Amino acid sequence: MFFLLRCVFWLTIVYAAIFWPKDFDRKAAADILPKTRQLAGDALEQARDEIVRSCVSAPAACLEASGYLNLPSAARAPLGRTRPPPREAADRP
Repeated sequence: MFFLLRCVFWLTIVYAAIFWPKDFDRKAAADILPKTRQLAGDALEQARDEIVRSCVSAPAACLEASGYLNLPSAARAPLGRTRPPPREAADRP
């Protein structure tokens, strides 16, 4: 679910950065904006509901997963697994 939210975020940035021609119909784009906001809001609400359901059904796993949210992405290990120790730098001749 988080993957989909990240995709929506980055695709929105790419879509906003696209060059639009001079004859682009801004009125038509303005008509689309409320529906887009509604769809994005619905997707976020569904994600929130899914997270709440999973946390209610398995609170221990939810607490464990929430502890990973405060770590930088490089320090995160897959849930239930320990990180392997860092490899030594190889000696070069």
